[in-house]
Amino acid sequence: MGDNIFNYILEITGLDNRIHSDANGNPVPHVEFREANYFITLCEAVDSLLLIDIRKFEKLSEEANNDRYCECAIIRAIEDNEPLVEIFRLSIEDTPKGCPEAGIYMGFFETRTRQFERLTDYDLSRFSAYDPDLPFLQLASYAYDKGFKISVDEELTHWVNDLKSYDPSSVEEVEWDYQVSITRNSFSSPALQETTNYHYPWLQEAFIHLLGTDIRKVGKQIAEGSNNRSWIEDASLSERGAKKIVEIIAVKDHISGEADTQPGIYLKLYTSIENIEGESGIGLAQLGNYDQDAKYLLVANYYDGFNKLLQHPGYLSLLLVLNAEQALRQQSAKQGPYQLQITWISSQNLNEDINYPQQQVAQITYSSLDEALFSLKELDERLFDEKQALHLRYPIYVKQADIIDISNKSVVVSKFQVRQENDQSPAAMYLRVNEEHASEKMLKSLRALVVETTQARLQQSSTTGEKTSQQFSSQDDPKQIHRSPRKRIPPEDKGLGL
Repeated sequence: MGDNIFNYILEITGLDNRIHSDANGNPVPHVEFREANYFITLCEAVDSLLLIDIRKFEKLSEEANNDRYCECAIIRAIEDNEPLVEIFRLSIEDTPKGCPEAGIYMGFFETRTRQFERLTDYDLSRFSAYDPDLPFLQLASYAYDKGFKISVDEELTHWVNDLKSYDPSSVEEVEWDYQVSITRNSFSSPALQETTNYHYPWLQEAFIHLLGTDIRKVGKQIAEGSNNRSWIEDASLSERGAKKIVEIIAVKDHISGEADTQPGIYLKLYTSIENIEGESGIGLAQLGNYDQDAKYLLVANYYDGFNKLLQHPGYLSLLLVLNAEQALRQQSAKQGPYQLQITWISSQNLNEDINYPQQQVAQITYSSLDEALFSLKELDERLFDEKQALHLRYPIYVKQADIIDISNKSVVVSKFQVRQENDQSPAAMYLRVNEEHASEKMLKSLRALVVETTQARLQQSSTTGEKTSQQFSSQDDPKQIHRSPRKRIPPEDKGLGL
């Protein structure tokens, strides 16, 4: 699910020296691993590559012997499978004349360092062996001084430290915040482990991907009975920084350490149901054992011992809904480059027999910005007010409506209400405009939208005798349109961040 949003893949192969038994429990000196990492942007793929301790690319390094030896790493463009970046080694024997110097390098296929800098907007000039006309860049050097030594370039060390101190609020571009990780073991090659990581900017897309995992492959016994060539050892969704949010687990008995659970396949939550539903916009009430305090949601039961699975009806229904919505989005995405995303929140104090998810996200695609702006205007402003929504007997109200440029996933215009006056903003309706998209034509369209909305409000107040609420006052003056220069879309602005 969602694989088509990725543009680059980072492939890493090598030996994992931390594992001392294969999938059958037999001792082995190491396990071969293959890792595929999917990214939307090239810079994210390169950053992920550089975060690997460069010394793990050398067999003689203690870091490789005690952990993982990375034999090969390469970044490809998914569209044409063309290689773009690789890590390679030059031993002292490979360069007897010392030119180029022995060490570990990042190589650029059919391009030079200067062209790579232009492509990524990186500045590599502070690396000690920097030469803009070479098709490679040295990251570490080899030397024999009372034994074999690897000297990592100081600039790479600074670069890695900056990446490790990643602060989402300081990043301008749309970057990944969530990772779906699937680890598989092979029946034909028991000493081989394959891991695939998908890096998403938004929680909703990542969670949909995890929910679409083929649970018939979760666990060796089930997968073997279904004649699969591999079985899933781990399937999880994590925040950037490796903090788990939810994972899919197989429970057979209490020896597994999962307390108060009957045998079956579960979603194990590391956050509250309220958080995961509210931030992803995906309701889980159909799953087994659903309760606001639950940490394990049932998606399938075992039968015939532990050889077969019976998927929970609520899980099947959830998959049908998600697949249908995805198909509609893909079909609509072909029609145009803009999307109106509406984040709905469940109103409080409703009749208890009305069961709505805490939060829902609706997405509609348009062929032009004007069409999206027209729909934004048509959203009755009373629906942004919870009290008004309750008065009109609506079970949900709008938290925020965003027009999104699909090509780069950036917010163009946002419409929202500030309900209580604060130090930064008076209580009112607002339009916030991203300056990256603020063309003269667009501002004229917004001005017309503001004028038309104001006239409609005045007409309504004259016919009903009602006063225009102060909450709309800031929107009546085009000067009050708020602009945001940010390229990055913070998860909280989308209703998708934990």
